[in-house]
Amino acid sequence: ALLEDWSFGTGLWWAVVTLTTVGYGDNSPQQLSGKVFCIVDLAVGMLIVYWTLFRIGSFLIALKLDKRRKQLLGQKLHGNMIVALDRDGNGVSKFDFTIAILQLMEVVSKEQVQFWSDYFDRLDSKRSGVLYINDLALVQESLQSSLEGNAQNTDPIFKRPVSQA
Repeated sequence: ALLEDWSFGTGLWWAVVTLTTVGYGDNSPQQLSGKVFCIVDLAVGMLIVYWTLFRIGSFLIALKLDKRRKQLLGQKLHGNMIVALDRDGNGVSKFDFTIAILQLMEVVSKEQVQFWSDYFDRLDSKRSGVLYINDLALVQESLQSSLEGNAQNTDPIFKRPVSQA
């Protein structure tokens, strides 16, 4: 307002109308210094608005997850749940139970779990169910070889093309 000789009310009106993207066009900076200030002011203002919206959204999501967690903790475990989780008939492992609860809480989807399970299987060269440093070294060597052009230019895990940066 000071750079454009506007009253406080006019400056406030301009800031609200501009920051909310209404932009009536009834007030706009004319001086170069006013225009430069407005660019900085709008950038900072938008960051503050977006940050505030992000924080509100994060808070609402956290409330939803907490409500779901309390709801799940309030339920009694019953035989049908254990039977449903026991896919192979060998009981329910800590891992299977944890994954099932995370899915019930909608923290992860079945597709995400399957993706990472498949990724693990591709890394596990000996199919032992455990990753060793040798498994990761083989992947690194294969990837390095691909990038150097000694092999096809593909990711050794998912057999996708690798971009050379």
